[in-house]
Amino acid sequence: MTKLRRVVAVAAAAALLAGVTACSSNGSGSGSDEKVTLQYWMWDDTQVPAYQQCAADFHKANPNITI
Repeated sequence: MTKLRRVVAVAAAAALLAGVTACSSNGSGSGSDEKVTLQYWMWDDTQVPAYQQCAADFHKANPNITI
């Protein structure tokens, strides 16, 4: 039983490592100035002013990205 647990643990760790490695960046991003537009939906209209302020602050830091 102990051997089975060890095999399962190693297999799970390998699968997790493979997933993280596949989703990671190589760090050599182009940093292009391409314009990007992000859209999201809100379900609580009372939160709109706060989200608009967050979007404005984000846009100041990232002028090529519009929310």
